Amino acid sequence: MRRLAKWSIGIGSFIGCLIALLALLLCTGVIRVYGLTTGYNQLPKELQARVVFSQGSLTDLDKALAQVRQQRSVLLVNGRELWEAIARKGGKWLVYIYQEGCSSPSCPTLSSVTHYAEQLGARPLFVAMDLRSEIFLHPEPILSIDFRYYNTTWCSVFQDKFLADLTQSKDDEHYNILLFEDGQLVKKVSLQRTS
Repeated sequence: MRRLAKWSIGIGSFIGCLIALLALLLCTGVIRVYGLTTGYNQLPKELQARVVFSQGSLTDLDKALAQVRQQRSVLLVNGRELWEAIARKGGKWLVYIYQEGCSSPSCPTLSSVTHYAEQLGARPLFVAMDLRSEIFLHPEPILSIDFRYYNTTWCSVFQDKFLADLTQSKDDEHYNILLFEDGQLVKKVSLQRTS
């Protein structure tokens, strides 16, 4: 019986040490699990400098998208200001909230979403869930969710708040593709959550 108790304590201590080591590696950035947190702190300094926080100043959507494309930067927005910019601009907009690097069938490519938007007569907007070096390589202007506005670095938390602000609803379901027409949400496609 004593042997079993010592063995149990030994296994428990070993598992505790593994969990502590994993937590330390995650906190220091040695191990990176994509899709859990914003990823901003893991970006190299030169890419962090290309992340622009709109801080509520998104007044001209076309101008902002042109600047993002020209500067090869990423513009961080909150859901409310993106919805207001879409409503001010009018027309059809297809918003795709995507996870960079996702290869699941529930994660269409940016080019396939662009094609789908063209079929609908809409302009595409791409909103990356988290910040990774690869999103700076896209020729399309990329937006991302302003984690500072939502006061959290956890993707699942700021995604929920962003979607609630963008759709003007407290729906618990997650939507990756949203179609707006003249500021009104007319279609939402619920895909498997990618974060």
